[in-house]
Amino acid sequence: MKTKDLQAIVNPIYTTAKGLLNLLMAGGDPDALKLAPHMKQEDLSKVPEDKRPPPEMVNCFKIGQMARSDIFNNVALKCGKQTIIDLPCGYSTRCFKVADNGQKYIGMDLPIVIDEINYMTSKVVTEKQKPLISFHAVDATNYESMRQVLNDVKGEICIITEGLIPYLNDSELISMCQAIHKLLSEFGGCWITADGGGNSDIYPLTLGVMYQGDKEKMSMIMKGIISNMANVQSHTNTFAANKFEKAKEFLEKQGFLIQEESVSKYMNKLNCVPEDKEAALKAALSKIQMWTMTIDKKDDISTNEEKQVFNLECNLIDSVLNVKIEGRLDTLTAPELLKKFKETEGIKSIKFDASKMSFISSAGLRVLKMMIKELESKDKFEIIGANENVQELLKKLD
Repeated sequence: MKTKDLQAIVNPIYTTAKGLLNLLMAGGDPDALKLAPHMKQEDLSKVPEDKRPPPEMVNCFKIGQMARSDIFNNVALKCGKQTIIDLPCGYSTRCFKVADNGQKYIGMDLPIVIDEINYMTSKVVTEKQKPLISFHAVDATNYESMRQVLNDVKGEICIITEGLIPYLNDSELISMCQAIHKLLSEFGGCWITADGGGNSDIYPLTLGVMYQGDKEKMSMIMKGIISNMANVQSHTNTFAANKFEKAKEFLEKQGFLIQEESVSKYMNKLNCVPEDKEAALKAALSKIQMWTMTIDKKDDISTNEEKQVFNLECNLIDSVLNVKIEGRLDTLTAPELLKKFKETEGIKSIKFDASKMSFISSAGLRVLKMMIKELESKDKFEIIGANENVQELLKKLD
């Protein structure tokens, strides 16, 4: 099985990012239209027609995505930091706008996304933009994977997360917060998002204005569409599922200081919105809060800190696949386990040694579920040696 196919199985969420770029194309975004001829559309065509949203909802998605993209583009341009870290970058056109503003743009995302957006961007980037734009495969919950990308960065950074948080489980969310906190401890700067406390309701709010639709119904339909496209659950973690106060309390416990402001500060006129709806849409979307976060106390970062190593051992003995993992089983490493499993024939049971596994993400859990599904029964799958944190996550296999 090809590497890209393995990555797609382990991280199906990337298809939603492709869908968002298509919405920008439909809305007439000039940079999106430049990228259009270089994007592979077959991933989106896999979604059955009966699972696709009706035309009026697509129009709401288009307007909402144009608004969201414009808002976060302006956040990047006005943040006052020389280096913008887009986490995740998806298939965003923000890189061009940031580079044209003389800022350094670093896009971080899943390997499968980075491979394609790197190729797409290389076809249209100008010589002036090129030195300021780079893309890197990382795991958002893994400090080391992000830190090694920033070796040449000087000065304060601005980390922007647009649309990521709702797809994380609580363990991943905490790990990501810790990673961002550590980066801000070292470089200074801020983390900006509008993903929490109900803030991801831009599409339901748009429907309410454009078609006087039911906001709650739209929200449920939207989550269903995402689940159908990417086979993932969203809006289940502490930050995304709760209202402002609980989400704010969670972030403060992670060591962040929060500045809140309406996104209306960053909204421009959108050509795709009818004039008679423009004021109402701006008023509706102004309820969304942009959160700019700094840290109240720096982490103690040791320059001699030993880097975490990933190691995978797989041996088939008497039809038993013995698996031993050292380090993290996450977005970057889970495809390796899936590859080994797919390549091994005659597996009747699995013994999984997690004694040296420090973390497992939803991508890792997805692979384990696929492995279990291939066995005669779940009783043929045994995990030993997991630490308390990993044990808690492994309960999701039930």
